[in-house]
Amino acid sequence: MDWSLEDVLTDTIITFSNFEGKVVVLDFWATWCGPCVESMAELIAVKNEFSSSKVVIISINIESSDTETIIEDFASEHNMNWKIVRDTENIADFYQVISIPTFYIFDKELKVYKTYEGVVGSSSIIKAINDILEEPTTPTNTNNGEPISEFWAKNWYWFVILGIFLIIGTAIFIQRQRVVQQNKEIQRQKLEEKKRRTRKRNIR
Repeated sequence: MDWSLEDVLTDTIITFSNFEGKVVVLDFWATWCGPCVESMAELIAVKNEFSSSKVVIISINIESSDTETIIEDFASEHNMNWKIVRDTENIADFYQVISIPTFYIFDKELKVYKTYEGVVGSSSIIKAINDILEEPTTPTNTNNGEPISEFWAKNWYWFVILGIFLIIGTAIFIQRQRVVQQNKEIQRQKLEEKKRRTRKRNIR
């Protein structure tokens, strides 16, 4: 979803698509939210860890009763020195935010890389950002959130073992079928021989 919203602190319009090439952290929050207050210290640590040329943090306030004045006072009290906007385009609905704080981390192609619900330590966010910055291409998540490249690197031997077992199992099945066919042929030949001997006795 692309959007353009006014930064509460600088009164400038920011557009999401303009941040392509950078890692973007979206923080959905409200001033009345206790866990959101706890998260501010973690976001400060993240902000201090990276250059603004590489990482952009945007806090998106989803509470309609939080006026610009309330948000500005809150930001000043909690040292929020990054981009802050009000959600006037229902961004939270688009990303199906059901609780706050909720964090979305986007890779340099502005595709969702990680999501977190509730208070999350700065170390987890920093690690996710570093993983993106170190990846030459955009990773795709597995079910546990681990990039596929790392997943294959860690688990390739299990697939090799599985492949070996499949080959062995197939070979055993084929050999068993051959034995069954051979036994049937032997039984058929014995039956034919028995019939032939019976016919000879009847002729005599």
